[in-house]
Amino acid sequence: MFYFINDFEYSIMFSTNSDPAARLVVGPPGGLTTDEYNKPLGPEVFGTTPYCPFKMDVFQLGWTFSGLFGVRLISKIDLRSEEHTSELQS
Repeated sequence: MFYFINDFEYSIMFSTNSDPAARLVVGPPGGLTTDEYNKPLGPEVFGTTPYCPFKMDVFQLGWTFSGLFGVRLISKIDLRSEEHTSELQS
């Protein structure tokens, strides 16, 4: 059995000349609000602090694996909580 996972929904293009430390975003993908976006979002999306979109890719991959294989990778937390947001951004 083979799995091909491909999702460019959250892709963001940065200039190759841009400083890697400056490759940050705020909010959910595509300029949508958190209410409009219909998929699980990482806790950092709910804050106003810029975050690394590449870390969001890892979060989304974890949710995908959870759905495909029934594996619980993340303990039950309130993902909209500012307390958890600040803890998970580092």
